[in-house]
Amino acid sequence: MIAALLILGAFFLLPHAAFAQDAGSQVATSAGFAGGNLLTIIGRIIRVFMSFLGVVALLIILYAGWLWMTAGGDDKRVERAKLMMRNGVVGLIIILSAYAIVAFVFNRLGFGFGSNADGSSNNGQPSIERLSGALGSVIEDHYPARNAVDVPRNARIMVTFRQAVDPASIIEGYDIKGTPVVATDDVVTDVLNVSNVKIYATADKAAGALATVKAYVTPDFRTFVFDPAEYLGSATANVNYTVALGTGIKLIDGTKAFTRDSYAWTFTTSTLLDLSAPTVVAALPATNGTFDRNILAQITFSEAIDPTSATGKRLADSGFDNITTSVANGAPTAGEYVISNAYRTVTFVPAETCGTNSCGETLYCLPPSSSLGVTVKAAPLGTEPPQAAVVLPYAGIVDVSGNSLDGNRDGTAGDNFSYAFKTTGAINTLGPKIAADGVSPRIEEGSVSLDRVITVAMDDVLMSSSVGADAITLANKSQKTGGAHEQWYRSTSNLLDAAGVVVTSLAQVPVSTRISIDHGTMLASSPTERFDYGMFLNQKLRNQYQNCYVPAEGPGADENGMCAVGETSPNCCQGQPSANGCQF
Repeated sequence: MIAALLILGAFFLLPHAAFAQDAGSQVATSAGFAGGNLLTIIGRIIRVFMSFLGVVALLIILYAGWLWMTAGGDDKRVERAKLMMRNGVVGLIIILSAYAIVAFVFNRLGFGFGSNADGSSNNGQPSIERLSGALGSVIEDHYPARNAVDVPRNARIMVTFRQAVDPASIIEGYDIKGTPVVATDDVVTDVLNVSNVKIYATADKAAGALATVKAYVTPDFRTFVFDPAEYLGSATANVNYTVALGTGIKLIDGTKAFTRDSYAWTFTTSTLLDLSAPTVVAALPATNGTFDRNILAQITFSEAIDPTSATGKRLADSGFDNITTSVANGAPTAGEYVISNAYRTVTFVPAETCGTNSCGETLYCLPPSSSLGVTVKAAPLGTEPPQAAVVLPYAGIVDVSGNSLDGNRDGTAGDNFSYAFKTTGAINTLGPKIAADGVSPRIEEGSVSLDRVITVAMDDVLMSSSVGADAITLANKSQKTGGAHEQWYRSTSNLLDAAGVVVTSLAQVPVSTRISIDHGTMLASSPTERFDYGMFLNQKLRNQYQNCYVPAEGPGADENGMCAVGETSPNCCQGQPSANGCQF
């Protein structure tokens, strides 16, 4: 009876969940169940109620045992104790069965029963992280990462969308005047729109979101930076924060950014401030080398960089100049600087067109047969180095905590970084491939850990800004239902030297790239239901010469060779060449 009532109650409540979200959260906060969506809160309430019933049943059993032990030969008292103990055991079995049934129903519907604010389960079983699926579909990346720990108290919060967003839906009063391409007439403000973006201490949601937060946007309207007026957290204890993005956020064309659920994530601050200056750990093309002119200049930093200081368009005689790429003794080359790779790598894409790449798309090239230099400027220092002077926009590179660049790696911030290389007049049209035995987990590998990071090793250095959700998809499928569950994912990359060691200093020469895909916990297969997961890479993945990953060459099915792809069968699916796109 208890199980039936709980299951019926859950199903009656489900259709009304969307409408009762806010009210339910308020009631739950008052009752001590704050931190989650309505269904999670319902699960917690049921869980507490079931725990109470279990305690009552256990007390009945203990009382029956006491009656029996103190019966003193009284047959009636013994029989009463036996009946009470039997009923207590039956009641406990019913309670445990009801708990198992309701937990099964909630988990099958995609809601962790009695889960935490971030969607993780309290009962030790993997569960779907609610409000997480937009990372990889709508959102490209954000900082801090999901469930990040030891985040500095003076760090800014950043989020990058896959498409341009109407800044007015995130920054109060911002107006592009209907002309997203023309910025000269924009009404620029810096007040966070708290209706659509809420930042709050997870355990203290009732206290409300941070009220004083400035917000900035990059010129492409894809990346937003949130800068709280006060340091996050506490100097004496770690504090968990939630960032919630609302359904009122719109794309630049006025349509909703989130077609289904909104998005939220949590991270935990340390008790410390970040007072370490960022440095450059890799600079491409290699210093003093000579390269075909369609190669891209790419700079990788030691830590995440504030995108508003490191991205922008350079015109022929004006524009962004925190990073410049110039012919010797000449004006900066026109083009665009784009940030990627967890906000650590900046790629320069020149404006000059020069033909087509390996898949017939436009190539952008540096000046031919020239000596070029790249200069990365440090932001002017403020009164408390390595902190930069807070004069916006920054006149140089700063990290997410406002520390200026240490260009010469001497431990003191405030100096520039520069390097030089040469170009030929030729065009390189060789595309990248997956290295032999370059995928992990392997094709059809079983018993994979539910939180295992997926990696793909390429045979060339990649265009960092192409390593993202446009080129890489993580998909899942239940072989029982044919459907997919909500799952986030994000792609980052590391440069490798000839020995396969991750590049962490300018002394190493990068020769290839290894992609890493972090993701939400996978669901464990069972005897009655199998969950399959698959990685899909397409031709939008590019190498440092802007050539596409086409044909889709990859490891063979037996891992001892490569797919024999060709013009008629250009796709590598499960290690076998195919004329059609890869499917589960």
